[in-house]
Order: sequence, then structure tokens, then C-alpha cells
Amino acid sequence: MYHNKLYFYLLLIILCWTLNPFIKKKVLKNNKINSDEYFAINHTFVTIIILVYLYFLFTNKKCDYNCFKKLNIYDYLYIFVGSITSILGARLLLTLIQFKEVSYLVSSIQPLVISLTLIVGYLFFNENISLLKLLGITLIISGLICINKK
Repeated sequence: MYHNKLYFYLLLIILCWTLNPFIKKKVLKNNKINSDEYFAINHTFVTIIILVYLYFLFTNKKCDYNCFKKLNIYDYLYIFVGSITSILGARLLLTLIQFKEVSYLVSSIQPLVISLTLIVGYLFFNENISLLKLLGITLIISGLICINKK
């Protein structure tokens, strides 16, 4: 049962992350709004959805106000930095998809994200690196080189 749920969630994440840049590209392609305007409108909708979700969590006792007291200043600092990196990444992607094909961008960005995630996990979070993971990273980098070869 657990594995079915895990695979279902992975499938949803993959679908969301695959479709999202194309949705952005579709709206920006018609030049009715620029990337700054899209960013502001999109995040307005995201904020509304999160507020509705937060209301749901509080009314169904899945979260309480004491959760804010459990965190220390460093936790809030990490949350802030995480928020900034999310916003910056989303904003920069909007600019890039106006000038390049989404399929090119994602196939260039994601391999580097995967590789850097493995390195950061190993160096700073004591995650394991096996020979198979190193082989995978080597293949990912090789694929990236092939994609970008003219």
C-alpha cells in the first residue's frame, strides 16, 4: 500500500513539473502580459490557494498555531532562504522560457539539479554516494553534453 501511494505521488510530481513550464510558456507566448506580470498574477493565485489550504488545515485540526512556536530563529532563516530560492528559481525560469524551448531548458537544467543535489547531499547532509550513483551522474552529464552538442 505504501509503495502505491509513493509511486502515485511521484507520478503527480512528475506530471506537475513537466506541464508547469509549458503552461507558463503558453500564457507568455501570446504577449498579453510580460514575465513580471505573469509572476505576480501566478503568485497571487498561489497565495490564495495556500490561504484556503491553511484554513482547511486549521479547521480540521491538522495544524495549530503552536507550530510557529516550535521553530527557532535558524528554522525561520532556513524557511526564508528556501522561499527566496523558490521565488528566484521560478522567476528566472519565466524569463528563460520566453527565449528558449521548454524542452531544451528542462533537459539542460534538471541534469545539473540532479547532479548538484547528489553532491550537496553528500557534502552537507551526510547522504550516501554509491558507485551506481556516481555512474548515474556520469551518464547524466554525458547526456547533457550530447543534448548541448551542436
